[in-house]
Amino acid sequence: MECSNCQFQNMPGVQNCGRCGASLQLASLAIDVHPPRASSAAKRWRRWFPTVVYWYRIRAAAGRALPFKRWSDLAPDLPAPGLLLRTVIPGWAQRHMGRARRGRWMFWCYVAALLSGLLFAGTALGLILLGLAVSVHAASILDILAAGVVTFKRRLAYSGVALFLLVLVLYYPVSQVVGCVASPVQFNLAAPPFEAGDVVLVNPSAYRWSDPQPGDIVQYTRPEQNIPMIGVHGFYRLQGDRIDRILAQAGDSVTCVAGELRVNGEPSPWLPLNPVRLPDSLKITVPGNSYFILASADVPGVLMWRLAGIVPRRQIVGRVYWHTQPLWRFGAIR
Repeated sequence: MECSNCQFQNMPGVQNCGRCGASLQLASLAIDVHPPRASSAAKRWRRWFPTVVYWYRIRAAAGRALPFKRWSDLAPDLPAPGLLLRTVIPGWAQRHMGRARRGRWMFWCYVAALLSGLLFAGTALGLILLGLAVSVHAASILDILAAGVVTFKRRLAYSGVALFLLVLVLYYPVSQVVGCVASPVQFNLAAPPFEAGDVVLVNPSAYRWSDPQPGDIVQYTRPEQNIPMIGVHGFYRLQGDRIDRILAQAGDSVTCVAGELRVNGEPSPWLPLNPVRLPDSLKITVPGNSYFILASADVPGVLMWRLAGIVPRRQIVGRVYWHTQPLWRFGAIR
């Protein structure tokens, strides 16, 4: 059955063209000779914003400048641009071509793999599931491209270009946007209350336009710092990324006597994530543009609490807000 739009020879019984997606049953349809006309509001809008007129003028000018007149002249074995644009959603192009069952299978397999990959993000299983979701999406695109391509070399070339554009145009920008609000961090070592293998989500852009507040659980980094150990000829090396709660901000007076933490003379409403490890005696005033965090991984000692607890504002990476792995501890971090 020949398509009246692109002259592609389709199999008998197909409802839509395999190349351009045009309907092959227009001959049997009743055409209304009195189509509905635009409303007065639509006509007024088009007079104020004649974007359609400009679009057709630009397209006509491009048609005169380009050596080809139609998409089929440029790439005779590729589907129409409208059908290619539908491949941005797996299975949509298949449904448009009349392959509804195949389209549903591709769409729901993609959704299942994508949601499972996001649920296990930050782990090896999550990486495999996300790769499977991208593979299903790529397979749905290649299924459309292979309909009109005959030679193996052209199929291989089109497949490589399609995969490159899929990652470059869609998945890379999406991953950058999602990473600004939900960056997974996995613990390699046990750091109470977290265990090795736990995964939490960090929002790196949480403090882009605002400052951290006491009570926020944050991820912060420590540059390499050698702290002398009292009574011992040696140093304690403090470095790396850490996660804990902000207890006080610049200008606050922090005291800890007999395990009771006070901020500005009042009992602190906040405690570290590991409240068992509190200093026996501590008195400190937080300097400007800094915060006080009692990191649970620090070695006890008054001098250690003083030097390791002061965190400059520039060293706070983002806010930690959600616990994703393991699943039985899935939920917000309090």
